[in-house]
Amino acid sequence: MTLILILFIFSFSIFIFIIMFYNGFVNKKNKINEAWSGIEIQLKRRYSLIPNLLSTIKAIAAHEESIFDKMTDSLSERMQAQGTNKQVQAETKIQQSINQIINLAAKYPELKANENFLDFQNTLEEIEKHIEMARRYYNAVVRDYNTNMERFPNVIVAKLFGFQSFNYYEIENFETVKNNPEVKF
Repeated sequence: MTLILILFIFSFSIFIFIIMFYNGFVNKKNKINEAWSGIEIQLKRRYSLIPNLLSTIKAIAAHEESIFDKMTDSLSERMQAQGTNKQVQAETKIQQSINQIINLAAKYPELKANENFLDFQNTLEEIEKHIEMARRYYNAVVRDYNTNMERFPNVIVAKLFGFQSFNYYEIENFETVKNNPEVKF
């Protein structure tokens, strides 16, 4: 009878630990979803600004059609992207297009003097800072989740219930950033 009681207590303890580890993964996964939602809020702010920015620039630099087409294609690709990895890849293209558009001000001095362009540029810089903060939070939550998932005995529970690791949200690699020209207004 004592052996049965000991086995029951041991089994119950393991069951409780499995529940705790499982719930920990669920909590961390929900934090990742919340963090991604924060990124998407900032991205939507950027998307609502881009058409106005484009129309302001088109009025001055109308013959730069390829840049505008690239931005439109990038936005369309992002809206159709499914899954975090595809969305991040599409965001990289959008970021590159935005950099090209902002760099047009170096070619067109009248853009520097255009009040609408300057307002859009300032708003865009603010939004980019918010996106960066949201990305940092997302990456921190992903780091915590992935680290927790790799620890023993969590790794057993993670594999048992099919929890997958998440990728970090990295838009640009070092080579892309290194090769971007710096433009000062």
